[in-house]
Amino acid sequence: MRLRHTLPLRLRSLFRGAAADRELDEELRYHLDRQIDELVSRGMEPERARREALLAIGGLDQRTEECRDMRKTRVIDDLIRDLRYAVRTLGRNPGFAAVVILSLALGIGANTAIFSAVDAVMLRMLPVKDPKQLVMLTWTHEGFPKEFVQQIEGTHGLTYPTVAYEAIRDQNDVFEGTLAFAANTPAVNVGLRGRADWAGVKGVSGTYFDTLGVAALYGRTLRPDDDRDSAAPVTMVSHRFWSRAFAQDPAVVGTSMVVNGAPVTIVGVVPPEFYGLDASTSIDLFVPLHLYAAQVLATGGAGDLSWTNDPQTWWLSVAGRLKPGVSPAEAGARVNLLYDRSLRAAAGSPAQTARTPRVTTSQAGRGLDRLRNRYAAPLFLLMGMVGLVLLIACANVAGLLLARATARQREIAIRLSLGAGPFRLVRQFLTESVLLALLGGAAGLVCAAWINAALVALLTPDSPLPLALRLDGRVLAFTAAISIVTGLVFGLAPALRATRVDVRPIVKATSRKMLVSAQVAACLLLLLCAGLLLRTLLNLERVDVGFNREQLVLFIVRPGLNGYRDARLVGYYDELQRRLNAIPYVRSSTLSVRPAVGGGSGSSGATIAGVTKPGERPNLFRHQVGAGYFETLGIPIVAGRPIEAQDVRSAPHVAVVNRALVQKHFGTVNPIGHVIDFGSATRPNAFEIVGVAEDAKYDDLRKDAPPVVYAPYQQFLALPTFMTYQVRATGDVQPLVAAIEREARAVDPAVPVIAIQTQTDAIGRMLFLERTLAALSSFFGLLALALACVGLYGTMAYAVERRTREIGVRIALGAAGGVIQRMILGETLTMVLAGLAVGLPLALAAARLLRAQLFALSPYDPVTVLTAVLAVLAVTILAGYVPARRASRVDAMVALRCE
Repeated sequence: MRLRHTLPLRLRSLFRGAAADRELDEELRYHLDRQIDELVSRGMEPERARREALLAIGGLDQRTEECRDMRKTRVIDDLIRDLRYAVRTLGRNPGFAAVVILSLALGIGANTAIFSAVDAVMLRMLPVKDPKQLVMLTWTHEGFPKEFVQQIEGTHGLTYPTVAYEAIRDQNDVFEGTLAFAANTPAVNVGLRGRADWAGVKGVSGTYFDTLGVAALYGRTLRPDDDRDSAAPVTMVSHRFWSRAFAQDPAVVGTSMVVNGAPVTIVGVVPPEFYGLDASTSIDLFVPLHLYAAQVLATGGAGDLSWTNDPQTWWLSVAGRLKPGVSPAEAGARVNLLYDRSLRAAAGSPAQTARTPRVTTSQAGRGLDRLRNRYAAPLFLLMGMVGLVLLIACANVAGLLLARATARQREIAIRLSLGAGPFRLVRQFLTESVLLALLGGAAGLVCAAWINAALVALLTPDSPLPLALRLDGRVLAFTAAISIVTGLVFGLAPALRATRVDVRPIVKATSRKMLVSAQVAACLLLLLCAGLLLRTLLNLERVDVGFNREQLVLFIVRPGLNGYRDARLVGYYDELQRRLNAIPYVRSSTLSVRPAVGGGSGSSGATIAGVTKPGERPNLFRHQVGAGYFETLGIPIVAGRPIEAQDVRSAPHVAVVNRALVQKHFGTVNPIGHVIDFGSATRPNAFEIVGVAEDAKYDDLRKDAPPVVYAPYQQFLALPTFMTYQVRATGDVQPLVAAIEREARAVDPAVPVIAIQTQTDAIGRMLFLERTLAALSSFFGLLALALACVGLYGTMAYAVERRTREIGVRIALGAAGGVIQRMILGETLTMVLAGLAVGLPLALAAARLLRAQLFALSPYDPVTVLTAVLAVLAVTILAGYVPARRASRVDAMVALRCE
């Protein structure tokens, strides 16, 4: 009841303070006049009556302040007054305010930009209904029969039929809904309005979108009725694919597109913010699992097997939405009962002796962890770097505020003499600092938007990550919080020191010099880390891949997805290669299942006759290649012969091995004539070694070449349904792109050319993460160096101004300009060397944390360390040279008259 009466009065005092003060003044004067009239009526003289009335009231000013305090708005009133005073003060020094705001904008903006990336990748919940209720189901197989585990090793998924997923979906009592999706996102050939294209497809259950609570942007989502063997083939298209292939035309809903040679109806468009539960893959089409198994997996090489009916095929990721009040642990325990029963039936093991896999549940509200695991270390590294940039900016601003506080000593002394307490002055100074920080934060949002745009442009072309860096509420809250904390950090020490007017100026000068040295130390740390990451990128770009990467164009075709099989498939590959070789500016061409480097790991166990022991199957890496492979790529054959055109399916099976395999398994024994068998006793797939090739990089540029076997693609048990072509140009590769697309359309216009690029570009895309780290760390290192130089320049310029009279005396006594310059530069060098002395051990210690990110480079690389030190020395001394030069030109007569 009391609050109901007092709250309106407090709000009125807060928002209409002038009117409330006038009413309070009138009321107090009314009571004063009444008291005076009463005393006069008793016979007291008017002057004496007024004096007695004032004494009785306690003074108008004092009573007014007491009444204002009773409103409980004094803190807000004082804050508003402090803000007004801070605005007026900064308005009188626009240059100072601009320098501070710009310094803070750069530091806060960099932190905001990197935090938005951390938020998008690591923290942001999925854009679905109540994401905290989603859990992912996985399993462990400790103690399960070995022969059964070997079939499902490494999948950690579930089967589709009643053995696993269907049992959980239909019989559980802990989930409001369940969903399943295929772990992989393979590419499919699509026909769009008369032209061939390709798309990444994700197989999902009919309950996928309903369980997640995701509605269609246009049309409808997939339904359980769509996920049946007899259902009409339908798909939803992602917003990105809809924009790329259909120019955001809403009329595509209800139309058909061709997927792997069969028509599929588009029923809806996925909202732009939804990218599935796994952000590490790029999804263009969402299709029901039954359609995915029958039309995508079957044509991809699984024969006529429908994976939705096979209890031994472990290929699904499964998630569920918890019912209210059900914990993840409870859900896992209840699901285990169903899982245990179904897996025992699948394994055929006695229930009383076998131990079955156990289901575990994990939070799925942020999606799968593959992307976070990949980007966590680089993002946290960048977050630490921008944190140092902000600390440098804070030290920079703190030095400026210390100098400004020295100039305001007279003002501070007057305010203290008039009764202002030290706490009141500190609060005023902190208000100014926080105001500057908030203005810097607002300007930092502009910097963050620019950095985000650069970050997206840097990452998007080479990364499957659907990076959407938004300055949303969470990021704005982070910016506001970091701005306030920053204002308190850089403002507190100058505020406390400014109120101690008896502190000698030399102490304040020492504080500013310590801040400069700290900036130099942090700057050296950033520059050393940036230098190491930059040199790592250069080392990777220049690494010897084992073949000639220049004038080499790559592209992929997937004719198997359009129904090509056996002899018809080989005919397609041969005809396309013949047409490529006929192009006038083509020197040669070849083909292989995967590109020469960076195409993933294709390894399997094999036996080597006369070398491996019985039962021993060392892991060998394979390249399934066509004729002209070694000649086109420029990989030297050091013994024997290469793969040739006569090495067809019906010819004797042959292979070429690399030096690494020979050194590891043959030693000094001649490998030619030995047989390598990738098959089994019942189904052999043996190859006779006919040649030895030089080593070439295989999957990872950072690793040495593993033992590799090159064999004709036709001579493996199953013909590959897709192929990577490598085309060597005689000159400029640009005209070759159009020619390749023309010849591919001539062979079959329904088979698209995928990912056409030069080998150099392909290797560059392998290094997009290293390139991003090198670019951003270099930018932040240079930014830190610039801020440190500003701080050093400000400190020395202020020191020269304060010592103008001293410098004038020195010049009047005969000191030459060069002597003055050396004196100021000596002080500059002292601060810089002090910062380097502290920063170098810290930088070397921090560099050790980068060891996993480096390639062919020591964290203590002397060239990088020396370069970073010299860069800091050169730039900072240059920043100190300008004040030193100004000091050497001081007019002695003017200086001696200076107060």
